[in-house]
Amino acid sequence: MPVVFGNVVNVAGIPLEGTLWVSSPDWRPGGTAVVSMNRKTYLVEAGHFRTDDLVPGKVLFEFRGDGDGQVRRKSYEFVVPDQDDDLDFLNLLDTQYEYPNEVVGQAQQAAREARQSASSAADSLARVQSTVGSAERVLQAESASKASEYAAATSAGESASSASEAASSAAAASSSASAAAGSATEAKTAAASAVSDVTSALSSMVSAAEAAETAAEGSATAAASSASTAQECATSA
Repeated sequence: MPVVFGNVVNVAGIPLEGTLWVSSPDWRPGGTAVVSMNRKTYLVEAGHFRTDDLVPGKVLFEFRGDGDGQVRRKSYEFVVPDQDDDLDFLNLLDTQYEYPNEVVGQAQQAAREARQSASSAADSLARVQSTVGSAERVLQAESASKASEYAAATSAGESASSASEAASSAAAASSSASAAAGSATEAKTAAASAVSDVTSALSSMVSAAEAAETAAEGSATAAASSASTAQECATSA
C-alpha cells in the first residue's frame, strides 16, 4: 500500500498551515477488509504532509487552513493506485484534475513530454547500466585471461628451473661416476702392482729355497763322503 506525501502553498508560494483529513468517500471493499468512511487526521506544517499506508481505491482528501489568509476548506477525490512506491499528491492531482479548455493542451502536452522524457531517461539509464555491466564482464574476462597467462608463465619458469636443477644433478652424477671410474682404475693399478710385488717376492723365496736345497744336498753328499772315508780308515787300522 502506498504513502501519499505532498507540499501545498498558496498562489504567492506561502506554505499552508492546517489540517488534512483523509477518508473514503463511501464504504467499499479493501481487499482483506471493508474500508469505512472514518477520517484519519494529519497535520500540514510548512505546507508539507505525509500519510500512512493507504488502502488502494477511491480516497477523499480534505484540507483546512488555520490562521489569516488560509483556505477554510477544500476537498479532492481521487483514486490511489495499488502499488508499494510512495505517491506525490501533485502527480495524483495532475492526472485527475480537469484543466480549463484554454490551458488543457499546453499543460497536458507539457506533462506528457515530461513523462516521456522521464521514461526516455530511465531507458537510457537502463542501457548505460547494461553497457557498464557488459564492460565489467569484459574486464573480468581480460583479468581472468591475464591471470591465466601469469600462472602459465610462472609454471613455465618453475618447469625451466626444475629442468636446470635436473641437468645440474645429472652433471653431478656424471662427475661422480667419472670420479668413481678413476678410483676404480687406481684401485686396479694398485692391485696389479701388489700382485706383481707378491709374485716377485714369491719368486725370490722359491729361488732361495732351491738354493738352500742345493746347498743341503751338497753338504749331505760331502758328509756321506767323509763318513765313507772314515770307515775305510777304521777298517784298515
